Amino acid sequence: MNSGRRINLSCLMVGRQIVRAHCAERSLHCRGIALIRATSDEQPVQDAQPRADFPSSRPLPDERRILWITDLHLADGDLHGREPIAQLRHVLAHFKRFHTDAELLVISGDISDSGAKQHYWLLRDELAAAGIPALVLVGNHDDRGELVEVFPRPESVDGFVQGHVDVGNWRLIGLDTVSVDGSNQPSFCERRAAWLELTLAGAADKGKRCIVFMHHPVDATQIAQVLDDTVLDAPELTTILQRHRERVELLAFGHVHRAITGTWNGIAVCCNWATSHQTVYQARVDSLCKEDVYRSPRFAYLRLLPSGVQVHLRSVDWEEAYRGAKDGVASMI
Repeated sequence: MNSGRRINLSCLMVGRQIVRAHCAERSLHCRGIALIRATSDEQPVQDAQPRADFPSSRPLPDERRILWITDLHLADGDLHGREPIAQLRHVLAHFKRFHTDAELLVISGDISDSGAKQHYWLLRDELAAAGIPALVLVGNHDDRGELVEVFPRPESVDGFVQGHVDVGNWRLIGLDTVSVDGSNQPSFCERRAAWLELTLAGAADKGKRCIVFMHHPVDATQIAQVLDDTVLDAPELTTILQRHRERVELLAFGHVHRAITGTWNGIAVCCNWATSHQTVYQARVDSLCKEDVYRSPRFAYLRLLPSGVQVHLRSVDWEEAYRGAKDGVASMI
């Protein structure tokens, strides 16, 4: 999805190999995750038109951009007054039109509402049609076994749905936070701890800064008790991240269906809106946002800069409403 470059997506492979997406100026290196094969031959990517909804119409020379969605909850038909499959297609069409300068899409779990395999195949097909390389993680609504049949993982990640992608001077880490006992509760075990420590140490050896994506939040949000009961309370995770605090720029999670930013033990954290339905800030988790303003699918795009990372939490419909604005005028939404 690099604007103005010819990128060979045919070399994005699923399985046990390092995945490399080579283009004229940049390469994207992945280990331990399945990036889907988007097309079988080289195709020129058209320049995106200047967009007033961006802080700048084109990336800076030393800037990289990625996209992030979470909690798709794909289901056949209606779910909480939404149609999740239509929401997903709307988002991907928007990315293809307005965000061609992004190099990667991160999907941080709850892909299917019921864990049905056909939803993972649908996602894979839609990503391939859109030509978007994706780092796919698991959530508590997902079925890990069904997911890895569609998005295989190498033996090096020990059966978990996790891995990392190096984008320039940044390492994007996807961490599996779902239990393996079938309860789908948040979990972090010794095997995952060892893998995370090794991955962060490898980033340090290469001088890379890190963003860690996961499904579950690491702190109570007080939106609803049922959500606070599913916080990832893992002292070993805290210890590892504190040890690499100078390298970990951001913890990014979903699950809550709400935009939240702040800090946790001195590390910046961000929770993304869901692509499907949202929750409201009150005591009952079954109270969902019904207002039209919340019906638009939500996403985030991240600017990876020498000075740090910016997370822009966006609405598809609101962005499209501003696409005709004059060049250089940013929509502050």
